[in-house]
Amino acid sequence: MRLSTAAGREETPFGVWDKAEADLWAEHGLTRRWTAVLAARGDGRSACPARDWRDGDVLIGLRRALRDDPQAPLSVSLALMRGEVPGLGVRTEGLEARLSAGRRLPGNGYAQAEIAHRLWRRGAGQTRLDAAAGVALTGRWQAVASLNGETSSLTGARSGARLRAGAGIATNFGARWRLVLAYRESLAADDDWRDRLATVTIQSRF
Repeated sequence: MRLSTAAGREETPFGVWDKAEADLWAEHGLTRRWTAVLAARGDGRSACPARDWRDGDVLIGLRRALRDDPQAPLSVSLALMRGEVPGLGVRTEGLEARLSAGRRLPGNGYAQAEIAHRLWRRGAGQTRLDAAAGVALTGRWQAVASLNGETSSLTGARSGARLRAGAGIATNFGARWRLVLAYRESLAADDDWRDRLATVTIQSRF
């Protein structure tokens, strides 16, 4: 399970306003290789005249482990979703395919990457790449970094691209829990909607 919240400012061609996000990712092991996945995301903006002040999406699917190795996991997932179509501003259904890989590094470090592609019912496509890494600092603390990129298209024509980067610190507490405090910023965006957010994430292992 992972629960993440973020708050900060968003700069757009229409002005600057406060922005908040919430993100939930939950998993339940069905067998040794199969896992059920449920995800939900939402965000809101204060004093936003250009669009609806809130949006989000939900996703439910199955993930299968292709390599059952805790030192270098590899998995693929397929999910149904409902959310806002990039470039259209309308809500509809879609399908997501995702490939995930990770690697344990010496000294309590890690690296992981995911690539996902979404096909929406209204003819739009969206591809997203997420990468993250962590290295040990002292004791239970780690330094963490992330990079997130996405492109979206509408009926085959490119309609948007975005790149974000983040950095922070993380620590484990108890046998199952992990806390991550980070800062995330948009490095580039085709539509000039850029945000700067402080994030708090709580994770647990099942």
